[in-house]
Amino acid sequence: MSFTFVSDEDDTFPPEISPVEYELCSVEGCENPRAKSTGRGRKPTKCEEHKGSKSPSGSKSASRSTADKDVDAAARVLRSVVGMGGLGITFAGYPMTGSAIGNALDPFEESLVQALRNDPGMVKLLLSGGQNMGRMMLLVSFGQLGAAVLPVFMMEARAKKEARDAELSGV
Repeated sequence: MSFTFVSDEDDTFPPEISPVEYELCSVEGCENPRAKSTGRGRKPTKCEEHKGSKSPSGSKSASRSTADKDVDAAARVLRSVVGMGGLGITFAGYPMTGSAIGNALDPFEESLVQALRNDPGMVKLLLSGGQNMGRMMLLVSFGQLGAAVLPVFMMEARAKKEARDAELSGV
């Protein structure tokens, strides 16, 4: 084992104990000293500026609370119920009314979110009733597809029938 001694007059360090390697921030291009160590665990590799925040206020803005997620889910439940009503109205022969309901769903959901933020009890009630909502949403999705395709199909069927009738009548 060999030792390397450094005199006070000599500013050079042996490569195995370079101060740049051990004391500066590991972020490329950063010349700041590393954050102070608490003495336990891993030694810091970044400076105060680059080490990131572990404060509750920093993490709170990055993620949404469970209450906000529940409010959004409850608003989606009510939106789907209204959407199913609009779909039923469309199938009952009132396509313009059903379309108007469909066009009003986005602002309706926004106002629901605002209203439900003030009533956690209603949110809980809606979510407990919406446990089987996934199945209903699947049916609603197929219903909406049918509502979009059905008028086109009816128009094509009428045109084919008229062409067939014209062919049979010899016109």
